[in-house]
Amino acid sequence: MANKAVMARDRLMAYLTDSGVDPATVNEMAVVADVALSLVAELGAEFNDRLPTFMTLDDYYRGVPPMPGSPDRLTEKYKELHQMSRSNWLALVVDVVNERLRIGSIASTGNPVQDKVAWNWWRANNMDGTSSQVHAAALKYGLCYVSVWPTGDVKRPLMMGESPLTCYVRYHHESGMATAALRVWQDGPCQRIYADLTLPGYQFHLVSDSECSSTTIAMSEVSPNRHIVTVDLSEVDWRFREDVLPVERNPLGEVPYVKMLTEPDLVGGYRSEIEGLTSTQDRISKTNFDRLMAQAFASFPRAWITGIDVPTDPKSGKPKEPFDAAVDRLWTIENEIPPNLRATSRPTPPTCRRWPRSRARRHITYWPA
Repeated sequence: MANKAVMARDRLMAYLTDSGVDPATVNEMAVVADVALSLVAELGAEFNDRLPTFMTLDDYYRGVPPMPGSPDRLTEKYKELHQMSRSNWLALVVDVVNERLRIGSIASTGNPVQDKVAWNWWRANNMDGTSSQVHAAALKYGLCYVSVWPTGDVKRPLMMGESPLTCYVRYHHESGMATAALRVWQDGPCQRIYADLTLPGYQFHLVSDSECSSTTIAMSEVSPNRHIVTVDLSEVDWRFREDVLPVERNPLGEVPYVKMLTEPDLVGGYRSEIEGLTSTQDRISKTNFDRLMAQAFASFPRAWITGIDVPTDPKSGKPKEPFDAAVDRLWTIENEIPPNLRATSRPTPPTCRRWPRSRARRHITYWPA
């Protein structure tokens, strides 16, 4: 890993030199590049630690939560009942709150009148629609980010909502200011991972040195139109991009990320709106599944009878089914006792049993007059 980091740094230096960057800046970038490669590995590890929890909450919200335990041999019918037993209630928990969150104006405590400049920025970035997505993510995960960037137009900055599935920001434990931000996304066709590392002084653009399909991590099925990272970032070897400017100065002098928390506390914690309800959703899914299992397999169980004469077909001479089985029909048996047994013993009674055997057995018995 260390050798590959050195190679990535040297490759960046060669790129900057060939691009005509002055030697003093190239030497400065050599030091900063080492820090960036080390920091992107640290932030990637912290991102990995949190991603499984966020992905689980995302599964519950989208209606694909973990299902009840399945047997070793999963039949097609069992899989079908698995899918049918899903009942997505937790999405309503988020959506009912989110539909009541609307931003109608921007003002400050010092000036309660609407700030028209900020409101024009807001509308120019289509934040009327994006804010609803930010609120949904904050309610769902307990955490979401919004970033603000300068553009070529001094009259309009760029505002973006950032999901914790693709972004991680490190904050100072005392001041609460953002000190570093990592935004990652995955390119589906070539399976490469891209990253933007933002520091107060610089922003770096990186890419995985090779395809990362061999380091996939376990998660539920991801829609192809979602650029969610599906690999373990601790296993990624990074290099600086060459299709775009690999490093540039941050003109803001700070990391422009703001976190949106649900139910924050005094020690920096937060809580998802649905995190405490996942066990309730599991019980609903399990109850639905058990009822479907009973409906499919136990409402009309298998049965067998012993102690009777099986009739034969007079045409073929082969045994035929003695009963016309149906849920709404009663089976009756005529079984006369031979004369030589009436005074000496009681015959073996016909017995009807139903499967599974754990259910109460039902007996049909003939007693002599």
